[in-house]
Amino acid sequence: MNYSLVKFMEGIVSDQLEAVAVYEKWFGEETGVTPYSREAINDYFQGTINSYELVPLVHY
Repeated sequence: MNYSLVKFMEGIVSDQLEAVAVYEKWFGEETGVTPYSREAINDYFQGTINSYELVPLVHY
């Protein structure tokens, strides 16, 4: 789950069309859902991306 969220955040920060479309649909400025600017969200997402540590899956 965490990996998927980080990949989504990376898509927002790097302006990937699919990720931005999902973000805009649910949290965009036109919906009025989020009180934060896109720039503030990008900064927050970038901080999360930078601190994310991948935990490898071990199959037994």
